[in-house]
Amino acid sequence: MTASGLTPGKHGFHVHENAIQGGDFKSAGGHFNPTDKHHGLAHPQGSHVGDMPNLVVGADGTVEAEMIIQHGTLEKGQPNSVLGRSLIIHAGEDDGVTDPSGNSGDRVAGGNIPE
Repeated sequence: MTASGLTPGKHGFHVHENAIQGGDFKSAGGHFNPTDKHHGLAHPQGSHVGDMPNLVVGADGTVEAEMIIQHGTLEKGQPNSVLGRSLIIHAGEDDGVTDPSGNSGDRVAGGNIPE
């Protein structure tokens, strides 16, 4: 994943439940959470399928990262499939514990995961 034009520093990064429609990041819905878990990768009762580590954006406003969606799959038809959903970058750092989105702020960038 690559992105540019972002504020340097840490940014929350999540799989959201819907594809982005017409450039409106709110259309992505909430974090992808088919197993109704709590937010945060370190939560003792398990995390959202959509939870991922923070992105670290460089001083030039760019980031390039490879991430593994721990509890997701690219297998069509599975309840934890991320196909047809979206990836959203948030304005601030994800604190890893606050439900539902880690207190990571507004949605500032995103893209769809093709089916």
